[in-house]
Amino acid sequence: MAALDQLPMVLRIGSATHPPQLLLTGTPRPLKKLEELLFSNAEAKALRPGVVLRTGSSLANRANLAPSAVATMRALMNTRWGQQEVLGRLLMDVPGAIFGSAKWGRVEADAHEYARGLDRRIVSVDPAPTSETGSDETGIVVQGVRSSPLAGTDGAPLKRISVLKDASLRGSPREWAAAAIREYLAFGCDALVAEVNSGGEMVETTIQTVASEMGVQVNVKPVRAREAKSKRAEPVSALAETGRIELVGSFPKLEAQLAKFSGINGRRDDRVDALLWGVHELVFADSFFCF
Repeated sequence: MAALDQLPMVLRIGSATHPPQLLLTGTPRPLKKLEELLFSNAEAKALRPGVVLRTGSSLANRANLAPSAVATMRALMNTRWGQQEVLGRLLMDVPGAIFGSAKWGRVEADAHEYARGLDRRIVSVDPAPTSETGSDETGIVVQGVRSSPLAGTDGAPLKRISVLKDASLRGSPREWAAAAIREYLAFGCDALVAEVNSGGEMVETTIQTVASEMGVQVNVKPVRAREAKSKRAEPVSALAETGRIELVGSFPKLEAQLAKFSGINGRRDDRVDALLWGVHELVFADSFFCF
């Protein structure tokens, strides 16, 4: 990965008509770096300008292979591993993705106008430990909730989540705090939910300090993860599977993370983590959701 990051610095010799070119060969594994090199829009599989993708099957070389090897390849070619290793197919989806069955609602509207019709609006933040190149970004997601006319088995109105904005960024604590506060004010939010696992009390202190410097007041609600993020994601996934989470606009980076989210700790899921904290605050904070 470090070598790939350095490539733009060494591909220098050429002209406008004969630009420097890179030939990269290998097994097409679903790596983030490979996705960034190939696609301008990974979800739509839209290649970057100037990029040519060629794939091939190991079976094309069967005339030079032992019959036993060819038989093994044929036996494996319909498996996921075989599609990648034998057929050379680039499979960017993640098996077992928690939101694989989600039915996201879609709303085309001005997010600020749409937000005015919601019962609550909040900003949720998943702070990154550092702002160094290559580190996670700080997830900053604005979302709101409204009650549905339908009721659950407990008689309480069902709730519907609206994702209004993904303002995630890579920045210092002061930078992400200021960004989150700006969204808090712009959308008229009533809470700023922030995970404090990494920064502890410093997270809330930073937000309140920056808010004071901006001359505003912010209702900060610190939250702490006490279990695996997969557990936190499961009830949110249940909402998404029933079409109870809508996206007001398009969020390519957030949606790309959702498509691959497996709940494994240590993965770069900054945007998804922020979304999860927000949904828990809006739906599950008082009582567990009932179908």
